Amino acid sequence: MLKKLIVIEALKTRWNGNRDADLYYFRDQSGFEIDLILSLQRRLFPFEIKAARSYHPNFFRNLDKFASWSDKIEQGTVIYAGDQSQNLQARSLLPFYKTASRFNEA
Repeated sequence: MLKKLIVIEALKTRWNGNRDADLYYFRDQSGFEIDLILSLQRRLFPFEIKAARSYHPNFFRNLDKFASWSDKIEQGTVIYAGDQSQNLQARSLLPFYKTASRFNEA
């Protein structure tokens, strides 16, 4: 349910800002997936959405793997049900209620 809320908020924010959505989902044949990808100026900004209320370092596993595939893929952001924002190296941890701020920046 949280994933749907985040995707809808991202779409709404992009469209209300008079921008194309440029949002995608990725899943390969082995089941590896990225919940949400924003494509901007030939770069990909991946997002993982987690329903957990507390942070776990494992949250970034898929983002790290995805970022290793190309230098055009940014490190990414985890959007989660907790309430603390953190920058962890080149990666970000973002509470769900700040979703619009991340999609307004782009």
